[in-house]
Amino acid sequence: MEDRRWRPLDGIKSLDLVWDERDWTRIDVRDLRCGDAVVVDGVLYEVTKASLAHTDYPCVGTDALGRNPIDLRLVSCALRRKVSVPAKPGFYKDTMGEFWARAAKSTDDGPWRSVEPDALDQPAKSDKYMSNLMPLTPVHFESGRAA
Repeated sequence: MEDRRWRPLDGIKSLDLVWDERDWTRIDVRDLRCGDAVVVDGVLYEVTKASLAHTDYPCVGTDALGRNPIDLRLVSCALRRKVSVPAKPGFYKDTMGEFWARAAKSTDDGPWRSVEPDALDQPAKSDKYMSNLMPLTPVHFESGRAA
């Protein structure tokens, strides 16, 4: 820092931010689940499969090139995205690919209902329940199919 301004030290050509604490919360590697992220050698990878329990070599599957499992001993940081459950009524897709509808008015159980035909008779879900299915991606329908 010089004159209250940040500048790279001599010899540094670029500076990349691996993760931003405004968007991510640091978590323990034992708490990893699908949708979380790990940092290995300064690169952020999304966790697609967590194999943590009852194994001598805990590892996680990621979106890394080649998709080989990453040994947790190589992870420098485990992260969970800071997200809030959508409050706007509409249709959303969860991390498992299931579709949900958020009602404008909440019932006693909650404002969320599954869009699957077999699940329409099940009770509504709360925002707390839906936070486990984050991120919820807004869905727009065109020509009768989900986009």
